Amino acid sequence: MEAQVNRSIDELLDQLAATNDGMTPFNITLPIQLCVGNIINETLFGYHFKYTDTDQFEFVINSVSKHLQNLKDNVWVLIVQAWPWTRHLPIIGRKGHAEPIRDISKFQDFIAEGVNRIVQTYDTDQEPTNFVQSYLAEMKKNPQLDLINLNQVAIDFWMAGMETTSTTLRWAVLLLMKHANVQEKVRSELWSVVGRDRRLEMADKPSLPYFNATIAEIMRAANTIPFLAFHRCGFIASTEDSIVGGKLIPADTLTLPQTYSVLRDERFFDRPEAFLPERFLEIDGTTPHKKNLERLLAFGMGKRICVGEGLARMEIFLVLGTLLLRYRLEPTDPIDMKPIFSVVLAPRPFKCRVAPL
Repeated sequence: MEAQVNRSIDELLDQLAATNDGMTPFNITLPIQLCVGNIINETLFGYHFKYTDTDQFEFVINSVSKHLQNLKDNVWVLIVQAWPWTRHLPIIGRKGHAEPIRDISKFQDFIAEGVNRIVQTYDTDQEPTNFVQSYLAEMKKNPQLDLINLNQVAIDFWMAGMETTSTTLRWAVLLLMKHANVQEKVRSELWSVVGRDRRLEMADKPSLPYFNATIAEIMRAANTIPFLAFHRCGFIASTEDSIVGGKLIPADTLTLPQTYSVLRDERFFDRPEAFLPERFLEIDGTTPHKKNLERLLAFGMGKRICVGEGLARMEIFLVLGTLLLRYRLEPTDPIDMKPIFSVVLAPRPFKCRVAPL
């Protein structure tokens, strides 16, 4: 998987070299999105989008972004999420279920086309090289698996993995421009461990405590996923009461975990509005602060934790680290940290100077 991530990073570097002169204000959003999107696309389908031809890619990500924004803005969608049976009611069902499905249908078509292309060409007796091929090979042995489920898994994988990771990386750029001293300290650590003549590797991770702490603080400060999915509460099943924080939660209560509140709570994080990577390190400056790391709920917790956590952490570490090794990120306009509130908290559009080192 690391080699796969690095292939997309190499294409990101090629794109920056070809389109960024290091002086002119540059929109780094699409290069970051394309890098992350290609990691996911190669995982699922085995191919990359080229930075010289991004029309289809931009159409796909714009469809996803619009869909996620609608999930926040559309009160009917929230009603259907909370009470699924309401999708059968005339007005609520149309505005909260049918229309959002219609709006995302082009993205679903993109996924279906990718799956169908592999279905038509893949010989299940061959060694699989991507997720869809692996699923088809397993489907041959397990009758409970089918193409409907495969398409839905691919949709979830692409939508969840693309938007959250690329948004976190965009927040990372903003935060490290706003806190240039942190950017320089991270770069100094990277240069001392990795040098300037080789590639950053996951094997370097234990030797980069300040960079790791900075990534943790970026995820806390960005707070990209302000709330998790609705769940029915139950200790073992939704028919049993639960005790959470000493409070009784009756069986089958609909709950909406608010990670935003936890990551901004001064009882858990001192001076939560400040950007302090050191909060994730012990006094010695190198040992991880385990208690604060446990409170970092960026990927959820328990059995419902994000299944893509490992890949997302690898992407953020390698992509951000590589950028900082090779470029200085500088603001060209006043930095606006006010987010666009949606299912994903995204930064407002910005340009920056991506200066080669």
